[in-house]
Amino acid sequence: GSQRAKVFDNLEVIFNYLFLAELIINLAAHWFFDFFADGWNNFDLLVVTISTAAMFVASFPGVSLLRLVRVVRVVKLFKQMQSLKIILQSMISAMIPVSNAFVVLLLFSSLYSVMAVMFFKDVETSDHLFDNFSIALFTMFQITTGDGWVTDIVRPMNTGDLAHDFPINLFFVSYFLVTNVVMLNIVVAVLLDEFVNTTQDHKDQQAMRLMANHRTYHVLDPLLDKLVHYTTETDLAFRIQALYNMLDNDDNGGVGFVELQEGLRKLSSDVTVPMTLSPDEFHALTCSPLGTFCNANGEITHQQFDELIRQQLVLYVQRQLALGSDHEETRTRSFSCTQATLQGLQVLVLSHQRQSLRPHHEAEGEAAASTRDMRTSMNQPATISRPMSAST
Repeated sequence: GSQRAKVFDNLEVIFNYLFLAELIINLAAHWFFDFFADGWNNFDLLVVTISTAAMFVASFPGVSLLRLVRVVRVVKLFKQMQSLKIILQSMISAMIPVSNAFVVLLLFSSLYSVMAVMFFKDVETSDHLFDNFSIALFTMFQITTGDGWVTDIVRPMNTGDLAHDFPINLFFVSYFLVTNVVMLNIVVAVLLDEFVNTTQDHKDQQAMRLMANHRTYHVLDPLLDKLVHYTTETDLAFRIQALYNMLDNDDNGGVGFVELQEGLRKLSSDVTVPMTLSPDEFHALTCSPLGTFCNANGEITHQQFDELIRQQLVLYVQRQLALGSDHEETRTRSFSCTQATLQGLQVLVLSHQRQSLRPHHEAEGEAAASTRDMRTSMNQPATISRPMSAST
C-alpha cells in the first residue's frame, strides 16, 4: 500500500497495455501463418495473454503463480538484441551435445558412488556420507563442485598411514580429475563450439544477404527498368539518344561524372528508388572488364553511352532472372521471372542484331577509309615521286 508499490502497479498496467498493443499490431501485420510460424510470436502471445488475464482477474485462485510469468517478459530482449539472440541460439543448439556430456558425467558419478558405498560404508563419518547410493551420489556431486570436498570428506578419513590413506586419496582425486577437470571442460568446449558455429552462421547469412542485394540491385536499375520496355531497335535507339541529350548539359558531345550524377539525381523524381552515383561507381561503369566506355578526358561519348546502356540492359535482365529464380515459389516472383525471361529474350535478339550488323558497319568503315586514302594520294603534289625517280 505504499506510494512506491502504487507506482510499480501503474507501470505494470502501462507495460501490459503496451505489450498488448504490440501483439495486436504484429497479429494484424503477419496474420495468420506468418505469425504462428515464428516461435517468438507464440512466446509473446503466451506471455501477454497470461499477463492480461492476471491483471483483470486479480482475485482468481492461483493468480499469484500466473504473475510469475511476467518475469519471463525479460526474455523478449533476446528477440531485439542480436548478440543475446546469438547466445540463446547457441545454447539451444548445444542442448543435445551438452546433454550427452552430462549423461556421461552421470554414469561416472554413479559408478564412483557404487564403489564409494562398497568401500566407505563402514567408515565412520560425521554425516554418514556413504550409507547408501543416493547419499553417496550427492556426496560425489559435492566433490564435482569442489565445495570443501578435501576438508569435509577426504581429510577426516585419513589416519596418517600411507598404506591406508593412499587408496582413499587416489579414489577421490581420480574422480575429481575425471569429472571436474575433464568432463566439465568438455561441456564448456561444446558450448564454445556451438557459439562459434552460430556466430559464423550468422555472419554467413549476413554476407549472403549482402551478396544477394549486390547481385540483384544496381545503381542504374530504376533507369534500366524504364528503358527495357522498348518495342523495336529504333525505339531503343531513340530512347538512348533522348537520355544522352538530357544528360549532356553543355552539348559538348561528352557526359562526365558530374553531368551523369546530376542527371540521375533529376531522373530520381520519376522512380521509386533514388539513383545516387559515386565516383567509384562511375569508374566501375566506364572502366569495367566488359570494356572502356569513356574517352581520355573521362567523358562518355554518344557511341560509348549507347554501348554502355545496351550492355547494362543485358546485365539488368540477368539480375532479374536471378532474382526471379531465387523466389519462384511465390506467384508474384514467378510472374517477375517470366517477365524477366521475355525481356532477356528481347535483349538477346537485340544483341544478335547488333552482332550481325557490326561486320557490315566495319566493312563500310573500311571501304570509306580506303576511299579517303585513295583521294588523299591522288591529291598529293608530284614532288613526292621525284626523289624516287632520281634514286632510281
